[in-house]
Amino acid sequence: MKSLLFLLALAVSSMAQSLSAYYEQSFSGTQPVSAIPWAKYNAVVHFAVVPGVDGSGNGNGTIDLYSIGSTANMTTFVSAAHAAGKVAYFNICDNTSYPNAFHDSTQPALLATFVSNIAGYVSTYGYDGVIVDWESNLSGNDALYESLIASLKTAIGTKTLNVAMNDTTDDTTVAAASYSQLGGVWLMCYDMQDGGPGGTTWYVDALYHQNWTGGGSCQRGWERFAQAGVPAAKMVIGLPFYSYVFGGVTAPIGPLQAYTTGPSLLYYKDLIADPARWQPGYQNWDSYWGGSYVADPAGEFIPYTSQDQMSALVSIVRSQGFQGIFTYSLPYEYVPTASGNAKYPLSTMLYNTLGPQQTTISGRCSGCAVH
Repeated sequence: MKSLLFLLALAVSSMAQSLSAYYEQSFSGTQPVSAIPWAKYNAVVHFAVVPGVDGSGNGNGTIDLYSIGSTANMTTFVSAAHAAGKVAYFNICDNTSYPNAFHDSTQPALLATFVSNIAGYVSTYGYDGVIVDWESNLSGNDALYESLIASLKTAIGTKTLNVAMNDTTDDTTVAAASYSQLGGVWLMCYDMQDGGPGGTTWYVDALYHQNWTGGGSCQRGWERFAQAGVPAAKMVIGLPFYSYVFGGVTAPIGPLQAYTTGPSLLYYKDLIADPARWQPGYQNWDSYWGGSYVADPAGEFIPYTSQDQMSALVSIVRSQGFQGIFTYSLPYEYVPTASGNAKYPLSTMLYNTLGPQQTTISGRCSGCAVH
């Protein structure tokens, strides 16, 4: 009987999906590290550092602390994550002011220095792994990205290396060549708005493409990675905690509607705090495209992440055998004046939909998952 129970436990674990989140340190004044809903996630990503540059704006192999701001913030974040028994990831993303910084710092003459600096922060401050998000000017630099992945994985050893990617040809090519060295390929299913012809209104994070070539979708993304050869078990699907406001329209694309103003950024916490927009009669679930939106009397279309969308995504993740789900970013949902789980409305919805977490392992949630 004990052997049977053990085998059943292994079977449950193998079918489990992980739940991770980004925490944007620059919003710490809104949501301190102590207010991160650690219990709802397996891992939290510390967003973010970027490749540093010299006085001429060229990547020089250094690290700019960017949104994280200070090493003291690193200590606080990692300590809080480990005290909660959760994984803490170190994130390096594009230097938006110097889009060639990744390209410059991964040249053969600088790669070892660049990798050593990344691995040094991970080792010194005790992060459990790294997430690399190289998007700017990646075209034509696949070989450099693949070298970065290989070198960084060697440098961090048994710690986990993940990449955050869109469904571009370069990203799918790099992922297909490198997935064996990666813990996961984090597919960013967001910022798909304005994806149609002529500024057509569209969802930030549509789940399904329905053979429409005008706009992006999560489905188009995971199918492109799968066609490139990336296993489903390596894919982690991302949802946004923010919206965009399109003026002059009240529906996505039917018929193809061009917006007149926007899109302008709107965090989820601000959407639900706006009584003129956030009313049950204005909230819609589009099961065909897999997106939710507010259509208000002011003539606005506001796509947002909803319970309906989360439920649909959880079903997809389970049926496709994906590794899990991640969210971006925790401060965008945080309501400090609320009580209990109401402080974290989207995290709570997703956690409750995906299911309770497994017991942490050896005081850390490395390898544990949500089931």
